[in-house]
Amino acid sequence: MNRDGFTLLAMGFTGAKALQFKLAYIAEFNRMEEIIHMHLDPKWQKARQSAKDATRRMTDAIRDILIPLAIKQGMNPEKAHHFYNNYNRLINKLIGTKSDSRSLLTDKQLYETEKMSRFAAVQINLLASADTDYHDIYFGVKDFVQNYAKVYMF
Repeated sequence: MNRDGFTLLAMGFTGAKALQFKLAYIAEFNRMEEIIHMHLDPKWQKARQSAKDATRRMTDAIRDILIPLAIKQGMNPEKAHHFYNNYNRLINKLIGTKSDSRSLLTDKQLYETEKMSRFAAVQINLLASADTDYHDIYFGVKDFVQNYAKVYMF
């Protein structure tokens, strides 16, 4: 039985559980339709591309500046990939999403992602140029974006 067959069969069921299934099915269909419409909006597309570009700048700063500095300061090079996760997780937490859900963000959330990613890249560059300890760079970026979120997002 395929999905369409299952749906036809399930829509014929009656009772409280069947009604719950039907309502949940309709709600999910409506949610998916909203996402499709959102993705067609040029404003959303522009915000998504800007967020991607800013995230790329942040990951470039991590790759080109932070990781070499951390290795120079004694970090195990095999653990370097954790930087990407830590910085992205920080931003995702502040905007209220998971890393695999960025395509579901609103244009407002994408705008905030862009801002915080740009701030993170600038802070990484600034603090690394002062030969700051790589742990302190993370905490400096964290404080900066958390303060931004407190003032501008909430």
